[in-house]
Amino acid sequence: MDGPPPSARSHFADFDGSSRPTTGRNDDDSRRQNHGGAGVSPEEYNILNRRVDRMEYSIGTVVGKIDSALDKLEALERVKMRHREEMKKLITESKTAASDAAARQLLEEGVNKEMHRFDADNVTQ
Repeated sequence: MDGPPPSARSHFADFDGSSRPTTGRNDDDSRRQNHGGAGVSPEEYNILNRRVDRMEYSIGTVVGKIDSALDKLEALERVKMRHREEMKKLITESKTAASDAAARQLLEEGVNKEMHRFDADNVTQ
């Protein structure tokens, strides 16, 4: 087919563009006329540059705090994983104990040891 269908051709033939609504293009043209296309003055540039510098500093501070918090969370996660592994080891050892009393003794010693290690980890953080 060559072009739009006949009904669309007649519709577009009536369209001359004068009934188009105003768009941002007209606003852009009027802004260019008002400012002469010269851009930003050096004074405005310096003000904006200082504002950008302050924003970058503020953002950098926030990013630093977020990084610090993430590092602490990762350290806590590592400690948690280590404690979990120790507890698994304790449970496995207690299951292989000869009697209930021996198993209880192993668990008690292991838990006390782990609690002391946990307290030491919390003091260093």
